[in-house]
Amino acid sequence: MHNWKLAFKSDSFRKKFIISFLILFVLLYFFALFLSYVENRKGHVFYDPFLNFIKPYDVSDFIFYITYITSFIGLIYAFTNPFKTLQLCQMYTLLTLFRITTLFLLPLDPPQTMIPLRDSILESTFYNGDVYVKDLFFSGHTATLFLLFFFAWDRTLKWLFFISAVLVAIAVVVQHVHYSYDVIVAPFFAYISYRIILKNTKFYMSETKITVG
Repeated sequence: MHNWKLAFKSDSFRKKFIISFLILFVLLYFFALFLSYVENRKGHVFYDPFLNFIKPYDVSDFIFYITYITSFIGLIYAFTNPFKTLQLCQMYTLLTLFRITTLFLLPLDPPQTMIPLRDSILESTFYNGDVYVKDLFFSGHTATLFLLFFFAWDRTLKWLFFISAVLVAIAVVVQHVHYSYDVIVAPFFAYISYRIILKNTKFYMSETKITVG
């Protein structure tokens, strides 16, 4: 808590923190509305040789628990330091912007063998009780967990986030929730989001005496 008190004594940090989280919340609200648009438009169907060799299985519970438990650990890790929290907020905001852009530019219909992914948290909040199946390129579950992998400094947590990301990436393909292409490109967008924010936030980390490590 000392680090947080020290950080919020800085007017610059306080403004960046408030504005960053406001932008994220507004963007997530827009994203929920945007998904309704995506769901109601005509999309393309990809030929995916990987899916032809994999019989679909419903592993929604596995994906749900791995994703949320890992994300919760990642949030706790970030909250240990105000700069980490701010960075992760901005990285996830940029990642969401990338998802909105790619979803808009590449309209897709889901694989015909898809088993819809059930997520009680999203369905009761952003999805407003609906089940969306066209938020495909790229995989948000995979990208989010890989973002935590790139973001973490602790070696043990890095391994945890990496293993979780790989397991979820495999699981969404097994369930045919995503094309394999959606999963393959997800780490690249996560890394780009990580690098852009990291490069552009280093300059204000010296505004207080808090260290990131």
